[in-house]
Amino acid sequence: MAGTYLVLGLMLTGIPFFGGLVFVLVSPLLLGGALLAAQALASDAPEQAPLSYPWWEIWLLRPLRALLLVLGDAHQTFRILVTSVLVLGLVLASAIVEYLLTGGSVLSGLAAGDLAAPMKTAKIVGIGIAMLLRVVLFMALLYLVPLTVLGTRPPFAALAEGFRTCTRHALPLAIFASGFVLVAMALSALVVLSSAVWLNYLAVLIVGAFVLPRFVAGIYCSYRALFPSSP
Repeated sequence: MAGTYLVLGLMLTGIPFFGGLVFVLVSPLLLGGALLAAQALASDAPEQAPLSYPWWEIWLLRPLRALLLVLGDAHQTFRILVTSVLVLGLVLASAIVEYLLTGGSVLSGLAAGDLAAPMKTAKIVGIGIAMLLRVVLFMALLYLVPLTVLGTRPPFAALAEGFRTCTRHALPLAIFASGFVLVAMALSALVVLSSAVWLNYLAVLIVGAFVLPRFVAGIYCSYRALFPSSP
């Protein structure tokens, strides 16, 4: 399932201009399917794929069906579509503010700094504000999809409730997220600094296939711990 998501992400982000936006738009939908699959695995014995199934059934069709589980109910489909648009709007707004503060992104702002001379104070402050904005966005979005899909909350209510929960449990969630954030930043830095496209793709596939399932499982388990009364 993680491999299917990563390959789809690499294909979409390779499309100029709008590919990355499409990937952001569909990611909440696919995460919702993964969370429903995790819920099914936690409540029932996992269904084993017969060895006689062809490889494309095991490695492609079954993961795709799992990622699209969220489309099985009309009300749930509406909520996740609104959630996807909300996530895209927040990511775009954050990217615009980050561009105005750093002239690009946090990583490009750091890479553009002249190591032979001290960076300007304004740029350092801008990078600091941009990083704080990323933390706030992460806190707002961390439990948005679980609360919308598993908790059947309206998207805007889920956004506010998830952010409040993150502020109340900031330290354990920071410890949980720090390792994944460092891995994501390392991959982003590799993509920005490396000119070998094949190496970037290979690193994203290998590291992502290992890290992404653990991140989704961590979100699901922490959601169950922090929202025990939710469905």
